[in-house]
Amino acid sequence: MQKKTAIAFATLLVSSGLTFQAHALDCRQVERLGNALKDRMLSDIRGHSEGRERELTKRKTLFIHSIDDLRFDGCKAIIDATVEMERKVRRDAHGNARIVGKIGVGSLGGNELCFKSAPKIERLKLSNTTRLGEGVYKWLGNTIWPLDRCYPVNL
Repeated sequence: MQKKTAIAFATLLVSSGLTFQAHALDCRQVERLGNALKDRMLSDIRGHSEGRERELTKRKTLFIHSIDDLRFDGCKAIIDATVEMERKVRRDAHGNARIVGKIGVGSLGGNELCFKSAPKIERLKLSNTTRLGEGVYKWLGNTIWPLDRCYPVNL
């Protein structure tokens, strides 16, 4: 009964032109679905990205050690990861990254949850390191963020 009330309320808001409130209602639904699917999604993201590495230069390699957390804030998904930069000349750098992007209901009429937008590196902190180049940020985000991946909602 509660689901029918929410759908009727959303329909009323959209038909009355109050799209902001309807969007907020949709994001609450996305957050709820994301939290329900979190374990499955986190397992998939870990399988896809943990252990991946990228050679930055002949002396530096960036490793993705672990995906630590996935959480949802409305239509925003936040992924935390532990990374390491191995160096041949200086001390290795250890740290973490936070990747953020939009998630939403897929094209199957609400029966799937999909990562929608390109990732944004909100934070990358590495010990013993100055700011890294944009190419590293893009690779790291795209490796961890499962763009164009959808998860069926069959709860």
